[in-house]
Amino acid sequence: MRGAFRFKIGDYTRAIKDFTQAIKIDPHKVVNYEDRALAKMKIKNYRGALRDFNKAIALSPCIATRYKHRAKAHIKLGNKKGHREDMEMYWAMLDDEVFYFVGWVHCIHVV
Repeated sequence: MRGAFRFKIGDYTRAIKDFTQAIKIDPHKVVNYEDRALAKMKIKNYRGALRDFNKAIALSPCIATRYKHRAKAHIKLGNKKGHREDMEMYWAMLDDEVFYFVGWVHCIHVV
């Protein structure tokens, strides 16, 4: 909670520390990786953000916005291929008639 508050007021460095602490307490809570990645994006730590987005997607691959955010990290790092692949996945996941596989996870988009 404190990390989210600090993120909201623009205290990104301290928010990152709070999210890191939350990850140590519960390393399977995906939102902490995603929130920490977003804070890292704000301070232009794109490699760190990419690692956190990768972890969030590995733990829970069926959330479209994670691919969109990771695509932003890719493009900031000059990785056009990674950006394109993540944006293609993002748009596919938004298609309400699509059933798709992400790794071994079958994701169904319900509207």
